[in-house]
Amino acid sequence: MDNKERLNQHKEELAFLGKQIKSFLNTSTDVIQQLDEGLFAENTSQKERLSICFECDSYMKQRDLCKECGCMMRMKTKLNAAKCPLKKW
Repeated sequence: MDNKERLNQHKEELAFLGKQIKSFLNTSTDVIQQLDEGLFAENTSQKERLSICFECDSYMKQRDLCKECGCMMRMKTKLNAAKCPLKKW
């Protein structure tokens, strides 16, 4: 791998990290605003959300991450206020 390829790889990794940070901030804000409704989703709701993620093309199974928001989906689907960036749940 030459320097140009390494630079492009690092740019992609930084862009993905930026997505993760933005998604974390958005989800954190949603959670804080909806604390009165409860922090965690019902177990059945979490399982439904996760099954939708498992079928999605943006889900990276090996890393349990969403390509769209960069979130760890086993954690995000548990949060009552969390939202799918593709509006699937």
